[in-house]
Amino acid sequence: MPLTQNDGRRNAAAENDPLMLLGPDVIHYAELLIRFYDHRVLSSHYQFWGNLADYLNRAMHIPDRTQHSPRDWTEFNNAVAMAAGYIQMSQAPAEHKLELLRRYFRPEPEPSS
Repeated sequence: MPLTQNDGRRNAAAENDPLMLLGPDVIHYAELLIRFYDHRVLSSHYQFWGNLADYLNRAMHIPDRTQHSPRDWTEFNNAVAMAAGYIQMSQAPAEHKLELLRRYFRPEPEPSS
């Protein structure tokens, strides 16, 4: 049975590790990290980092498209790899990284049986 987005969020919350999120969430997490911590609007080189965040935002939605080509999946996988690398290289304090994880990637409660 494949992992669901909620499984990834649950695993990431349990380990306090955003890299345990699934692809679209990894991309979204990196985008938020770029925009809200590392490269705010008035920071130096914001235009580059803002463009990267915009690119990641577009790539995050590739799985939502109704038709896909192999090129789409290559672009998506490359975006996931860039996002994961960015998360690893970010010098944001651990508390900030955990706050982003808790605020935006909270797992849904388990359904009652």
